[in-house]
Amino acid sequence: MQCIKKAADGILFNLGFEIPSIAIPIVHSIAMQQKPMFMLSYSHINNDFCDKILELLDQKIDLFNVWIDKRYCKNSTDIWESIAKGIKNSDLIICIRLSEYLTSKACRQEIIYAKGRLNKRFLPIYLGKSDISDWSDIRLAEFKYVRFQNTHLKLDERKVEEFLSRVVESISSEHSTQNNITIKHHHTPSIFHEICKTEVIRSQTISQPIETVNNKNKPVLQ
Repeated sequence: MQCIKKAADGILFNLGFEIPSIAIPIVHSIAMQQKPMFMLSYSHINNDFCDKILELLDQKIDLFNVWIDKRYCKNSTDIWESIAKGIKNSDLIICIRLSEYLTSKACRQEIIYAKGRLNKRFLPIYLGKSDISDWSDIRLAEFKYVRFQNTHLKLDERKVEEFLSRVVESISSEHSTQNNITIKHHHTPSIFHEICKTEVIRSQTISQPIETVNNKNKPVLQ
């Protein structure tokens, strides 16, 4: 069987194909080692409430990385370039949608760029009772959200649990999509397997003994 594999590898090399049995697992293992990145978008006026949300996210740091400007833009010479890279590299954008967020031109630009240009996924955080629909509602209407009741008191444990569940749920849906792609690719018959199958059939055909018939001593039918 080893000689058959060598022969198949030689044919693949001559045809200019790479051997998938070696390349695919390496790519898959590298992808599995990468954690998703979640971006926290907020108005600096709401910094105290943002810190509470960041503290919750840091509890799950083994599952994902958190991008926030106060950590990634400290030494940046171009803050907007750093923010653009953060949006591009993020799998989910958690936006703290308070009234100050809605009036901030910078926050508005982040949403327009992330949703309009890159079609990123969002998890909006609302505060208090629902208000009149605004520009952010139109752009983020398709996404599930979490609504907290206050910013100054201790966060409601039920809402905290709901928020973290939404975050983990977004990881599950992302991995489910990747796994479906991997499964489809895994079941696609490769040229290598087809060549091996052909060579096995040939070897079995050649190795089977051929029955010979000696007609010398057979009686001649009248």
